[in-house]
Amino acid sequence: MLYFNIKNFRVFNEETFLDLRANKRKTKYAENLITKDYIKKKKNILEKLLPYSVIYGGNASGKTSIIKAMALLRNIILDGRIYSDNPQEILHSLELFPYLHDYNKYIEPMKLAIGFIYKKKKYEFVLKIKCMLREEYFYADREIFEEQLFINDEEIYFRNSTSVIFNGKKFEIGKDEGQEHITKEELFLYSQFKTGKYNADFQNILYWFRFHFVVVDDISNLRTTVEGSLPPYLKSIDLRNKIIDAVTNLSDFGPQDIFYRVNATEGGNSTEMRAHYNIKGHPKLGIDTPAINTESTGTIKLVNIALFLVDSLLNGNTVVIDEFDSSLHFALIKEIVNLYTDNEINSGKGQIIFTSHNPIFIPLVKIRRDQIYFIEKNSDNYSSSLYSLSDFPSEDVRTSEAFIKNYLDGKYGALPSFDFKSEIKKALLIIKRLRQDVEKNAASKA
Repeated sequence: MLYFNIKNFRVFNEETFLDLRANKRKTKYAENLITKDYIKKKKNILEKLLPYSVIYGGNASGKTSIIKAMALLRNIILDGRIYSDNPQEILHSLELFPYLHDYNKYIEPMKLAIGFIYKKKKYEFVLKIKCMLREEYFYADREIFEEQLFINDEEIYFRNSTSVIFNGKKFEIGKDEGQEHITKEELFLYSQFKTGKYNADFQNILYWFRFHFVVVDDISNLRTTVEGSLPPYLKSIDLRNKIIDAVTNLSDFGPQDIFYRVNATEGGNSTEMRAHYNIKGHPKLGIDTPAINTESTGTIKLVNIALFLVDSLLNGNTVVIDEFDSSLHFALIKEIVNLYTDNEINSGKGQIIFTSHNPIFIPLVKIRRDQIYFIEKNSDNYSSSLYSLSDFPSEDVRTSEAFIKNYLDGKYGALPSFDFKSEIKKALLIIKRLRQDVEKNAASKA
């Protein structure tokens, strides 16, 4: 991935960029950068990219919002539309995503944009959506306000709510031949673009989003994400179990065996993570049980994401994980991050992007200032801004240890600001008074 760009999305009411292109002014750890190239007008263009990036910020600052935006765009691209009848899908609640704290912003289009390189081609997709609630929650308007695609820096098509400019021609949506079936909620990407000479590009875009762009925005739903995003070769249970054996042995999770098993059900086959324990003196030498019954949250999380990580390192996928360090020790985070800076191991030139609260692993890894991002929320209008450590003067960050001290001291912002103790004292007083009132009322009725 080259970059991700949003505007008017949840707490981000202004243009916001997460840039994975290496800052050309920063030369530290240049040998750990990954390179991707594309061909433009018969010239080979080389892009130097960051192998990983970490986003810091307080609770409710907007870290999850960025990950949600990526998940939303992925969902839209793979569905080909901006609506869903399934209440479990992120698209079902689209009206909740524009910036809600200012009506003038809320009625503006929501923007989602991404750039990536795949199969020697640079793709940039821009989508602007108007979606707003009317008088009640269940009545809403949605429409694609603008849709734009660039290939190798050349605009291929531009679509707005009434027309499309494609191959140098302008078509009226709903009127001209071939455009009459396009609705305001469906992508032009799935219309004439996918036919003829651009069919290979259409397939490239869909394949990249399905298998090379993995977004884990809900750890509690990780199993579903695993099953929906793995490429065909990782559907093999034998291969999955070999990967799990390697990861659990290296991570020293214990003597138990953790593995996937295929279960036959009325609705078809399903996979289940199991754990096998050898018990001394047991007549059958051990017991099998669903892993969720015996294994820690961290173990189950690592086993699941290990499949993504291996595929990423081999095939150059971009893996995005919200709250990556929850339930995982910082030393394990360090080891995973270091895989992406090892050019021999990261042969496929993969990337990992994650949100975190904990800076303790920073001194243990090779990290550049342009790989660290912060999110700061404005307490006046509840909007958030995303910025990089490289935006600060270099003399402020001479070592990783200085970074941790400066961050914890609030020098870079992105720290929650609250007086927790005094607020809890107030809450306790209120509860005590309410309890006294309840007891008095009960006594008077006795």
